[in-house]
Amino acid sequence: MPQSRLSIALDAASTYLYRGLMSSWMKAITALIDKWNLLKSRGQFNERNASLAARDSLSGWFNVAVDGNQDRIDHAFSAGYTVGEDSAEVQYPMGVGDDAMLDWLKKNKNGFIEALDGMSSDGLAKINRILRESMESESPLSLITQRVIREVGMPSSRAALIVRTEIAKASALGKISAWGKDRYRDWYNYIWIVANDDKVKDVSLLFERGSPYTWSQMRHLWTEEHNKPQRVRNRHTGKMELQTSSFNCRCQIARTPKDPETLYRDGKISGAEKNALLSKREYT
Repeated sequence: MPQSRLSIALDAASTYLYRGLMSSWMKAITALIDKWNLLKSRGQFNERNASLAARDSLSGWFNVAVDGNQDRIDHAFSAGYTVGEDSAEVQYPMGVGDDAMLDWLKKNKNGFIEALDGMSSDGLAKINRILRESMESESPLSLITQRVIREVGMPSSRAALIVRTEIAKASALGKISAWGKDRYRDWYNYIWIVANDDKVKDVSLLFERGSPYTWSQMRHLWTEEHNKPQRVRNRHTGKMELQTSSFNCRCQIARTPKDPETLYRDGKISGAEKNALLSKREYT
């Protein structure tokens, strides 16, 4: 099936953002190596000074990455949101979505910025491990920098996962927003769908078991509970723990029409309308 114009635009925007993040990351790694070479020239290169330089270069990287890629971020998130609106198949002018929802998504603690912060924290931990191992083996700086470039310098899969995951959230918000503008939104049940593999989090399974939801419940679940740590039992360990569904989330949302009997019971349709729907078997 050929891609739609909106999907093509989203792919391009996502790739553009990914490249921007990778470029920003490599600049940080290059700046760190320059600091290490300067320390060596001054006879001050040791594990402590090298680690401090790494912390200075990477601990606040996510702020630099966001500031330097703001246009790319806005473009990619907006494109994802629009694709979500379109996929909802609700007739209303697109591009009039909730900007506050998009801004919230980008700044959410367990969302985009948190994911970038995690990427820099993991990179810093790897660098410190490389430094410790290299100092123990008395490796020269040239070999240390080669290891850093090889093991830390190109986290392409991590960056791609962050972009893909967070843009998918934007698409879901676009879909929820579009559904909210549908005058028949209360005629539907809203379903939480998890990935079909053993990696899915228990908190996501908890949300799936709660289906079906109303539109208001789904919006609250996706924008609030989805991003809060929930206490659940880990099915692999049997122990209770806190899990956050939104981090590296692969969940999806969908809606299905309520059956005519339910619509009639809820006062949405008349008895005649119920019988007409049943006779057409539109809800079977």
